[in-house]
Amino acid sequence: MTSSSLSLPPDIYYGPTAWRGFSPSWSKAGQPPILWSPAWTEERLTWRLQSPANSYMLHVVDDAVAVSTREVRHGVGFAVILKTFCREEPNRSVNVPRLLSAICRAQGTRFYVYCGANEGIPIRGMPLPQRLRPVPLNFIYRRLLPDAPEPSSFRLGNFEFLDFDAY
Repeated sequence: MTSSSLSLPPDIYYGPTAWRGFSPSWSKAGQPPILWSPAWTEERLTWRLQSPANSYMLHVVDDAVAVSTREVRHGVGFAVILKTFCREEPNRSVNVPRLLSAICRAQGTRFYVYCGANEGIPIRGMPLPQRLRPVPLNFIYRRLLPDAPEPSSFRLGNFEFLDFDAY
């Protein structure tokens, strides 16, 4: 995918910029947990989707945008949902079944695989059996910066396949 062929909707909500604006007061007792999300911009997403190692599809529906790819294992094709974004602010309801249907239809399959967490777009499904999981995937949080939140106030808001090098 070249940058000239990528047309992102102007109203994608990329989420809060990671670590900017954190202060020690955010992690005091009694404060709500901090939702952490990787920082995505239009430029970073465009760059990431130019990887020659994979073929990506961008799906745009009324209330969400998703990035997917297609895999075939043991003769079964399935969509791999790599990243989801709310359009505009994330506090509105996203029609998840409509988004999943659009992805599967575009990828030519009735099956999808999703691994991750997204506070704004809750994708549900059945867990893969352990024997089908290639390697364990663990998200480990350590407070390495003084202005980073304490582990007790940290909560993952959004982290999906595209946020690391799985695809």
